[in-house]
Amino acid sequence: MSDSGAAQAVSATESAAATAAATTASSAPAAGAADAPAASAAAPAAAPADATAGDASAASGEAQVTVLPENTLPYTEQVKDYIAKLATAPVIDWDAAIKQVGEEDRNFLFELLHDLYKEGTAHVNEVVMAVQAMDIKRIQHHSHAVKGAAANIMCFRLRWAAAALEQSCKDHMNGIVSLEHLRHMLYYRVPAFHQEFVHYINMLKANQLLK
Repeated sequence: MSDSGAAQAVSATESAAATAAATTASSAPAAGAADAPAASAAAPAAAPADATAGDASAASGEAQVTVLPENTLPYTEQVKDYIAKLATAPVIDWDAAIKQVGEEDRNFLFELLHDLYKEGTAHVNEVVMAVQAMDIKRIQHHSHAVKGAAANIMCFRLRWAAAALEQSCKDHMNGIVSLEHLRHMLYYRVPAFHQEFVHYINMLKANQLLK
């Protein structure tokens, strides 16, 4: 895939990610009053309805969707750890990345960074489509691929965002969290995963590694 083709795919993914997140919210059962999630670059297309918007929504015939606040969700300690690391990690640790490939082989590092851009675009698109289909195993598979590739070149924010998404799926597959709760988790974790991929692309552009 060319740089321009991959860029177009990422642009399409940003719109699709919002749709996918809204899909998980709309299929999540109502569970009491909730605050809307914080806005982000990949914020869901439709925020959960609040009590003040109830009359207007009813009048327009729109379905009201309530999403649980993220701090009430039953994340395992492992997922919480990944989210905490994400909050403080750099997009990339250049010193560690250069040490990983060798001081004299920076061009190889730049190739790996570009590979993650191209392959990550495909994986992010796959995650979005899998969320729309609620294909949990597929979400887990593609987020795992991004996690590993990002970890190899010390791109820590993307690594931890992918890890949190993957582990949330694994916790459901292992019977630790219900499908209902996983739907609420995906409402937050999918946009966060996509946003970190956008941050990664912006880092490449800022360092003139991507046009």
